[in-house]
Amino acid sequence: MRAWVHRFALAFAFFAMSGPASATSSNTDLSDLWWNSAKPGSGYQLVNTGTFVFATGFVYDPDMRPFWFSAELAKTQATEPTYTGTLFVSNGPFFGGPYDPSAVTFRDAGTMTFVLKTPETGELAYILDGVVVAEKVARQPLTLDDYSGRYSASYTVISSGCTNAGRSVSLVDVRIAQNAKSMLQVWTFPNGNICNYTGTYSQLGRMGRFDANYNCNTGEFGTRTMFEMTNTPQIFNGRIVELRTGNGCFRNGEVAGVIPR
Repeated sequence: MRAWVHRFALAFAFFAMSGPASATSSNTDLSDLWWNSAKPGSGYQLVNTGTFVFATGFVYDPDMRPFWFSAELAKTQATEPTYTGTLFVSNGPFFGGPYDPSAVTFRDAGTMTFVLKTPETGELAYILDGVVVAEKVARQPLTLDDYSGRYSASYTVISSGCTNAGRSVSLVDVRIAQNAKSMLQVWTFPNGNICNYTGTYSQLGRMGRFDANYNCNTGEFGTRTMFEMTNTPQIFNGRIVELRTGNGCFRNGEVAGVIPR
């Protein structure tokens, strides 16, 4: 028991020191596979670090042969997150033979711009050797993550229209049971309040979403959406909007949890 409490406290200290991220899409991680579902067999991969994105595209040339390119994009607008930069085409040795790095060539072939519209969707526009492409893209579905487990979590929330309005940070015990798209979350708060969240989980690319109804042992009930959820081994993160039924209490927050070892 003492080991659990000690690890719980360490997790809380770590997340509290990290501080809450801004609750806007401007800090959404773009790293993922993106595609236009009307164009199967082609797509784009974005790798996002800070305000920089390295993009690769896998498409087809006029002779229907596979063709790929890359781009280096810098953030140029934060309110509607926009990344713009130069598009490159490279050539090099045959992948199945000896590889001579000196034979690799790069050339500027155009420009690319990516605009994030929602955490899961965007608009991509580029010019490649004079050919103009503009399309709506989304994170490409692969498999569903499984969040099942018991987590020590830091919950940072800003409340409005509530009796305890304002900003607060809590250490909560979060237990998640998931069966494919069905999910149950049980949150135990430091003051002894227990809330059950039951609903449906969905996912596009790396980003998950949990739409739920909730009820607490205090009699409170309402709706919650957890979105921009990500899951790595023993760690999960998500943003939360919650509306209490009956009194207009609204909560906007973020949660980060770990499974103590």
